[in-house]
Amino acid sequence: MSHSAVSPSFSLDDSFTGPDGLLTQALLTGRFEQAVDLCFHEGRTADAIVLANTAGPALLQKTMEKYFKQSNSATSKVSKWSPIAGVYL
Repeated sequence: MSHSAVSPSFSLDDSFTGPDGLLTQALLTGRFEQAVDLCFHEGRTADAIVLANTAGPALLQKTMEKYFKQSNSATSKVSKWSPIAGVYL
């Protein structure tokens, strides 16, 4: 009896549309920077920071800088010069 090799296949169906679908696609293909950018575009800042942290220190640093530049909160203004934030703008 012969066994044929089964090759795994992967495809995305039509349900992966809109921002959540694009985010899912970016994550499944390892494009974390694109996923972070999409989160910022959709106003999902917390998601962007969590994803950036998962991807590593370089993307986290870039994400924090982007957050501090676009944020108008008192905390972010203090954080712009705070060594606690680890980001100097």
